[in-house]
Amino acid sequence: MAASDNGGNKPRKPLPLAALIPMDAALIAASLLSFAYFHHVNPLFKDKAPLLQATIPQRDDIYAVSSTTAQTGTDKTTSADTTTATVKTESGKTDKTDQTEVTTKSGSSKSSAATTKTTANNTVSSEDAQQGTESEAQQGGDTPQSETKKTTASTTPTTTTRKTTTTTTTTALQYDLSGWGAKWPELFSIDNTIEKTDHSYRSHDIYINLTTCEYADSNCYIADIYVRKLENFKTAFEHDEFVNGPQENMYDMAARTNAILAINGDFTGGHENGVVIRDYVLYRDQPRNDVGVLFYDGTYEIYSRNECDTAALLASGACDSMTFGPALVKNGNTITGQTSSMLGEKHPRSGFGYYEPGHYCFVAADGRGMGGSAGVTCDEFAALFGDVLGCYQAYNLDGGKTSQLWFDGACFNQPDGFNGNPHSLRGLTDIFYIGEVE
Repeated sequence: MAASDNGGNKPRKPLPLAALIPMDAALIAASLLSFAYFHHVNPLFKDKAPLLQATIPQRDDIYAVSSTTAQTGTDKTTSADTTTATVKTESGKTDKTDQTEVTTKSGSSKSSAATTKTTANNTVSSEDAQQGTESEAQQGGDTPQSETKKTTASTTPTTTTRKTTTTTTTTALQYDLSGWGAKWPELFSIDNTIEKTDHSYRSHDIYINLTTCEYADSNCYIADIYVRKLENFKTAFEHDEFVNGPQENMYDMAARTNAILAINGDFTGGHENGVVIRDYVLYRDQPRNDVGVLFYDGTYEIYSRNECDTAALLASGACDSMTFGPALVKNGNTITGQTSSMLGEKHPRSGFGYYEPGHYCFVAADGRGMGGSAGVTCDEFAALFGDVLGCYQAYNLDGGKTSQLWFDGACFNQPDGFNGNPHSLRGLTDIFYIGEVE
């Protein structure tokens, strides 16, 4: 009986609510983790403290220039004002001219020569002239008194005439040749004046010029950058922390750091590997791709994953690393043949270019239909840097919706999904930017 009462057709009892809740929570967590992983967010990434500090070699020739062709300007400084004193007789003829160089102060001219009775043989004082006339009269006996007075008057010197020439002293402003200013003195402002337009910025330490071109069916935005010192080239993490958090919007990040020009970085917080060096500090030492490294002297080198020796980089004064990749131009050679699924397809992209110490560029290419742009392949992006712009080194940063170029507090390109609201853009974990030294 007991067996027939408990037949197989009898429905099972539902699981207790206490058991269902953990199962549902596990399913939800798995869904969130899957979504996060494929959308550039990795909650499994653990916060990491800085690992090592780079050694900055002390060298005096960081900013040395082999030949300086800068025009430093000419100082136009004249000597002190000159006053000429001239003594004349009543007839207007100059018997003898006594010229004296006099230094004037506060516009006042004082000359002892102006009050001198006489210094020449042909010019006599009134007293001597009168005595000579009386002597002649006594000798001749027939000279009228009126003639004596007339002679006396004619030999009396008149008031000295002073002719003053005023000369303005002018000192030309000189170029500041400190840092990399000796290379491009005409690009930086001579004083602290800041000149800014909707596509350019010029100050004592920074020169930026932005242009737009159409290349490979895409609108490309190029920021040509010159800085006086490496301190003008800066980096920032979201909320100043190397973590994987909610990410910070470019609009807020650029405003917080006073960035004049900014481009997205590598999305370092969205990955568990990649060498991360920022401001001479090593945060992560796990090579995963080509690594671009900016050194303390402004030079920039690219290393393959197998070539990357983090300890050697730190010992050589590595300042900042770029870890997304791949390399686009290496030692003047444009790298082609990037045919993987993402690299061979047309997408929005961001990149960094290096010409020489102090001269760099940021480039963003629109895509996915934004503004009519199809996007660029990695090979096309490399050709833009190497064949068109002539960069010596170039490196690929994160792209897609992450590709963002900002200038003077506004988005300069048209990122994927941008609707005019800066907070509609994807949040970032890191940026590279240009800013004044505060």
